[in-house]
Amino acid sequence: MMPKRICSLAVCAALLFGASPASAETAPGNLLYEGRILDSARNPVTTAIVLRFSLWQTEDWVSGDTSSGSINTGSATYGGWFEAQTVTPNSNGIVSVRVGSDTALPAMNAAQHTYFQVEVKASGQPDTSYELLDPTGDAGADTVDRRLIGSVAYAKNAESIGGRTAGTSSGSLLLLGSGGQVGIAQMASGTNAMAFTVNAANAEGDAVLTFGNALLPEMLRFSTAAQRFEFSDDVYVAGALDVAGTMSGQALQVNGAMTGSSLYVAQNFSGAGLADCTATGSKLLWDAATQRFSCGTDQNANSLPDTATFLDTTTESLTTSDVDLWDGPYPNITVDAATNTVLVNVMIRLDADGGDTETDAFFITRETDGTDPTCTDTQVGEMFHASMTTNSNQFTTAHATFVDSPGVAGEVRYTVCSDAETTIGTDSNDTLSVRFNFIELGL
Repeated sequence: MMPKRICSLAVCAALLFGASPASAETAPGNLLYEGRILDSARNPVTTAIVLRFSLWQTEDWVSGDTSSGSINTGSATYGGWFEAQTVTPNSNGIVSVRVGSDTALPAMNAAQHTYFQVEVKASGQPDTSYELLDPTGDAGADTVDRRLIGSVAYAKNAESIGGRTAGTSSGSLLLLGSGGQVGIAQMASGTNAMAFTVNAANAEGDAVLTFGNALLPEMLRFSTAAQRFEFSDDVYVAGALDVAGTMSGQALQVNGAMTGSSLYVAQNFSGAGLADCTATGSKLLWDAATQRFSCGTDQNANSLPDTATFLDTTTESLTTSDVDLWDGPYPNITVDAATNTVLVNVMIRLDADGGDTETDAFFITRETDGTDPTCTDTQVGEMFHASMTTNSNQFTTAHATFVDSPGVAGEVRYTVCSDAETTIGTDSNDTLSVRFNFIELGL
């Protein structure tokens, strides 16, 4: 319990509560307390004394703050810190104490550490003999019993540093928000530096820039293991994209127009659907069904080429119309897409076979259902004639070239037949050979 009387020890009116000399460049870790101790006869006290310092939220001392002589740490206004130091005044009774040298001062909080309380007793006396060094000298009778902690040259928490304060204007100090984050209002709009280094400390692990929060955790990462930059989502390039090294992955997708002189691949051009593009003779073709390019060898499932030539040298006598002039497997080609076309070229060589004047006519049919064509199937192209024979020793030829659109993707078979317009002389002409040439065309 604090005594209700003024004890035999008194403090002089001039007390210094401050910091280190102004020449210091950083704020000290303690506070300097200086005073002169006199007895009731106003003589200097030169024997050892104990000074007890404590921090409080209010200015008024009440008896419950020092229960049985000890600091009541459970008091609602207690600031959470105190210490006691034994000192011996000099011959003039002057003491100088660095507060916080025995028990470190807390991080100063203006709401919790507002007032400074000082008590004194003779060394060796019980705690119940502590006297309050009341600024007004009434030992706690009034409500002004502790000293207000004001700003000094080097405060624990300064209003400014080097003359600069926290804010958003030019030259202001940066103030971190919740979670140690920089507020949007304090984000700089740019930097005058020509280089910005991430992971300047060369710490092990990936260097990562994260955009967004838990709802948008997108990242730009430099992987130390793969030695490459990695984006966690799609990348849009409005300008040119130059690739000096290897380009690999799932797909190169171009949503807009793709222009330039060429798409050049110095080595292998591979990936899903392009496994055969490294093979000799493979071709890059447009697939109308999938709306993308892929390899020609991948497109032709039965490995048929996109050009074909067929020759039949069996002699056929042109005695009537609708004679199928082809013997053996029928000329065919596999069309890669229903929109593709076929360039068809047919040449027939004929012998007069001892006959007289005769003119021979022919037509071509095709079948797209996988069966062999007949002379009654769909006719393609126009009817064509051979040059007229006028004597028995004459040879002649018939030619036809046209573009056919089968309208299917798959194998197409063709044949050639004699037409009713064939004019029969005394002896009919014979076909010595029939040649089909096919070239598949794209769109």
